[in-house]
Order: sequence, then structure tokens, then C-alpha cells
Amino acid sequence: MDSPEITAVAYPAYQGGVVLGPTHLFWHADPVRAKAIDALGRSDWVQVSSIGMAVAATRKHVFLETFEPDLETEIPKGRILAKSIDRLSDPSPEAIQPIAHYHFHPLISRHLAASEEYFV
Repeated sequence: MDSPEITAVAYPAYQGGVVLGPTHLFWHADPVRAKAIDALGRSDWVQVSSIGMAVAATRKHVFLETFEPDLETEIPKGRILAKSIDRLSDPSPEAIQPIAHYHFHPLISRHLAASEEYFV
């Protein structure tokens, strides 16, 4: 509560896609971008992924959800992907691992979450 107020990014409040994890802030700016929390007022954004949207983050991973098929990587919609925090700026397809999928998108807006031990 004693932290100073920092404008990290100008982002419309009506759009989803901002995820605050323990170590990074993730922003769905098409592509998904990240910035370390301790560098919010100073450093540039790191491009994380051109597919999906950030939905949750832990100290070890950021989790992405695909809403549209990605023609370049052939990843279909309805996939949950994990990318290691250690490999955030790695553009190789091997840096992103599929961990789950669904056939029909849930009707509730906030349906994914992660703790340090579990992704639900």
C-alpha cells in the first residue's frame, strides 16, 4: 500500500487482457507484451506471443488462451498455452506449450486462474 502510483500503460478499461502476475504485468496489445513489475516506469515492453491473450500468470509461467486459430503455427482456437517466464522473449514455437483445450467457450468472462501450484 506504500507503493507509488505508476502509469504502466494507457489501456481502455472496457477491454480485457491486462494480467498482473507476481513478477510481470502482461498486456494484450496484439501481440501479448510483458514488463517486469520492478521496471514498470522504466523499461520497454517485451513481446511474449503473437497468438492468444494472457489470462493468468505465476512466478514460473504466463498462460495464454487462443480465441482464433493461428494459421502460422496451426494452433487452433480454444487452446490454453503456457510460456515460461524465463523464456518470455523467446519467439520459437517450442517456447509455448499447449496444456489444455476446450470445445465450447464458457459463458462466464473470468473462467481461468492460476496459483503457484495449480492452473484452473
